[in-house]
Amino acid sequence: MGRKVKEDATSTIVSLLEKNTPIVEIGRVTNVSETTIYRMRLNLELFGNPYTPQTVIRGRPKLLTVAQEDALIEWIKSQPTTPHLDEMAAWLDQQFGTKASLATVYRTLERAGFSKKDAVKRKRRTAADRGQSSSRRLAHQLAHQLGRKPAHQLTHNLFLHP
Repeated sequence: MGRKVKEDATSTIVSLLEKNTPIVEIGRVTNVSETTIYRMRLNLELFGNPYTPQTVIRGRPKLLTVAQEDALIEWIKSQPTTPHLDEMAAWLDQQFGTKASLATVYRTLERAGFSKKDAVKRKRRTAADRGQSSSRRLAHQLAHQLGRKPAHQLTHNLFLHP
């Protein structure tokens, strides 16, 4: 593909095409090839723009469909604790037979508005609101990273559910 025609020449070509000026005459005035002017005229007729719109989707196609992404987000919201990326990938494989990498799951969560930074801030804020000590917060974060419930929740649940 060649270079784009300069903007002032493009506007001149468009205005002359609107006045039904012959292509040869437009080419002489603007110093642009007749082929380019014919192409611009066709694009104006088809798209209303002297250049074709960009229709190529760049990059690799998404592995997950929109329905699968929505189902994943709903499943995460329905869980009592936030599952880890590997658990999310396993759930996608189990539900849809889709082998998603951890990076795919992570990007899906990012596009959905989930943020690691916001989650950490929220966790710290709620811990501070409850008056938890920093060591208790650290134990809670460690348990969360390991995919387990913190010890204080386990003993509390034992008393609630005999």
